[in-house]
Amino acid sequence: MSEVETTRTEEWSAASAEVRKARPERSEGNAQIKHLPLKTYHDTARRLVQLGLSYISLDRAASTLSTGERQRMQLARAVPNRTTGVLYVLDEPSIGLHPSNLEGLIGVMDDLIADGNTVVLVDHDTQVLSHADWIVELGPEAGAKGGNVIALGTVENVCANPASRIGPFLQRAMEERRG
Repeated sequence: MSEVETTRTEEWSAASAEVRKARPERSEGNAQIKHLPLKTYHDTARRLVQLGLSYISLDRAASTLSTGERQRMQLARAVPNRTTGVLYVLDEPSIGLHPSNLEGLIGVMDDLIADGNTVVLVDHDTQVLSHADWIVELGPEAGAKGGNVIALGTVENVCANPASRIGPFLQRAMEERRG
């Protein structure tokens, strides 16, 4: 070992000893606090996987994320905070999401609602929409030919509304969900 390496090792050893001296007595509470950051990272990573983002590497720049990916990352961070009374407005969070990961997205939205928050989302995926408490369908077309309320209410109300464009598709999604 060179003289420089020996000096650095000694410095690290001395610094480490100082840190150990400054630490409070070990107790059950301290042990729990010590593991809190690890649990937080684990919970966030689990949410990222649930939301279909396991393919994103840690070194990926945020500017390269799609809108849906960015929203789902924000959701993964928001849920563990256990916030209450927050309005979440999501614009097509299911875009780019594999159908097998939609349940994870729905689960996160359920968790937000269970914590006393409100989730408003714009989406076209019938699997996501079939899980809604209330739907406002705008149309009848896009752009200048749209923007009118053509159906609103519970999923069942929208499915039964003959003016609804998405009602028949929602009906199929509901039937598939029931099995």
